[in-house]
Amino acid sequence: MIILIGFLSPEGRFTKCRSWHHIYVAVDICKLAYKKEIGVNEAEMFLMERGYICFTEREVYMRDVTGIYITEKQLNYICKNRRNLENEDQNASLYELLKKHGLANVFYNSGEEGL
Repeated sequence: MIILIGFLSPEGRFTKCRSWHHIYVAVDICKLAYKKEIGVNEAEMFLMERGYICFTEREVYMRDVTGIYITEKQLNYICKNRRNLENEDQNASLYELLKKHGLANVFYNSGEEGL
């Protein structure tokens, strides 16, 4: 079992990390995927502006910006891996994120098969 802590790209690729290290992973993703050398404070925002979903030990979130939506590939990843959420805080936070995007039914219907 993997624990979901890290970033989920719009293309459905999950980059995992240890607890409390997501900001450093954000810097690495910016360097490797976007050839951007930016600091820890800017890196997470840069990814959020591109539709990444962040999974921390206590919450799951994405930037609330017009024009940024959860992609089908992200939904498929979530459906296949939701059982690996760390705790009830992550579960509640993921539910709220999906609900905000009109996808609350995905939370209850997700299983190992994806969408």
